[in-house]
Amino acid sequence: KVSPIFENLINKYNIENLIVYKLDVDEDDDVAAFLKINKLPTFISYINGDKMDIVMGTDEILLESLFKKFQGHMAF
Repeated sequence: KVSPIFENLINKYNIENLIVYKLDVDEDDDVAAFLKINKLPTFISYINGDKMDIVMGTDEILLESLFKKFQGHMAF
């Protein structure tokens, strides 16, 4: 499962103002379609409302690169 990996990265990088939304694609299929989510899990990062990066799947290295890229920014 990806939850422990994601939680570890949150704790490791301690990014201020990190907001995480979890979407149930079965219940919110219209939102999933709008965001073009076609693989689970999908992580989409935004800074100041602008989409910056997408990671699909559970590759720990890709997830960590997402955190490294946005470390030091005010929003993730």
